[in-house]
Amino acid sequence: MRRPIKAVLGPRHAVEVSAADERRAVPWPVLCSLAGLLLPASVLAQSVIAAAEPQPVNHRGPWGVQIQTRLDSEYGYNSNVTAQRDPALAIGSNYYGLTPSLRVSGQRGQDRYALSYQGAYREYTASSADSYYDQRWALNTRWRYGLRHALALNASFDKSNESRGEELTEGFSQRQLEGFGVTREMPFTLDDTELRYSYGAPEARGKLEVALQQKNKRYQALSSYTPDFAEYVDEKNWRENTLITELFDQVSHESRFRYTLQTNQRHYRASPQNDTNDYFAWFGVRSQLTGKTKADVNIGWLHKTFAAGESRTFDGLNWDVRVDWMPVNRSQFSVVTWQRAVDPDSSGVYVNQRRYALGWLYNVTPSLAVLTDYRFTREKYQGKPRSDSFRDFSLGIEYRLRPSVLLSMNYLRSSHSTTNPTDPLFIGNRFVERDIGYDRNAAALAVKIAF
Repeated sequence: MRRPIKAVLGPRHAVEVSAADERRAVPWPVLCSLAGLLLPASVLAQSVIAAAEPQPVNHRGPWGVQIQTRLDSEYGYNSNVTAQRDPALAIGSNYYGLTPSLRVSGQRGQDRYALSYQGAYREYTASSADSYYDQRWALNTRWRYGLRHALALNASFDKSNESRGEELTEGFSQRQLEGFGVTREMPFTLDDTELRYSYGAPEARGKLEVALQQKNKRYQALSSYTPDFAEYVDEKNWRENTLITELFDQVSHESRFRYTLQTNQRHYRASPQNDTNDYFAWFGVRSQLTGKTKADVNIGWLHKTFAAGESRTFDGLNWDVRVDWMPVNRSQFSVVTWQRAVDPDSSGVYVNQRRYALGWLYNVTPSLAVLTDYRFTREKYQGKPRSDSFRDFSLGIEYRLRPSVLLSMNYLRSSHSTTNPTDPLFIGNRFVERDIGYDRNAAALAVKIAF
């Protein structure tokens, strides 16, 4: 499954991200908060329920800039670090981690500026080869020209690592990993730059936005792998150009409509046969249906073309739906479902993904909260006999010691099953028979401090 899995129990601001939000730029308020500056690895849990966060502490620096700092620490256990299907081969390990964050922001009139940094360090005591240190730098600026015109530039650079046994090495045994020279996590960089123009007054009913975006993913340290595996990895480097046009209609204080046209062009430099083009047409509505229920519904049509390979052109309905219901002030239920088609895998076939998720949050007291969720994801491979199922159950308890200090205890149970566990592939001239699937239990204690 194409998802980050490194942070087995990531920080609780790891919220279920909607498919629509993954395709389009993150709004300015999110980019400017510490909660929105997480590294990709931190969203593994993809919790359905939004979590509590430490209250930011603002410090005034030179020239009136605002400075926020935060440090999250974590100690936990992962029963299957490299996602092995055979329990006898699974590596169980304790780990500890630190996540420092820094944000510097300023404002001049209606113009806004923000620089941020976040690191994510994790050390496995029984599997040092899987320890990592990820980093993210981000720049977010927004200029307003007169009443109706605004321009935003958002850029980020991630220096991250891909977990062994996942993504490109899914289903690889420890012996296979070592045989290809994968003796540690696989480093890569991801840069993302977006320029967005907005026409419309801040409080106007309608607003038109046009955005240009480019993303680049590059795997690093190819020389440390065997030549055939280095070529296999190099074929997964890509560049994606995106054009987005959106019209927002705030019909009332409770409801907003969104109409979106979007095209993505993804190019694989070393394997152009896997190039894809996406053409989206979306209609979305976000509404406070009642005093206790709100919904965010996006329905769209996707036309997806492939340069070559076994994949045929995909035309189909995509959706992204979230409904939140608060029967009482201290309790919230959330339902999430989405469907999407993702790019071809190494064999040239694309994958149709569908998810259903349910979450519940209960505030026992103003300082103590309990939350749980269950997520089921089905992946069907088009062009070969393979269907995968992912089941995730999480349970968490949080206690706010002070407004800026949060304690949490979390448990995660994950499983991955497939109808084709061997699903062989060729790497160079080598025929690689995999062993796909895993069961994993993880638990963690965390302290989050804003200072």
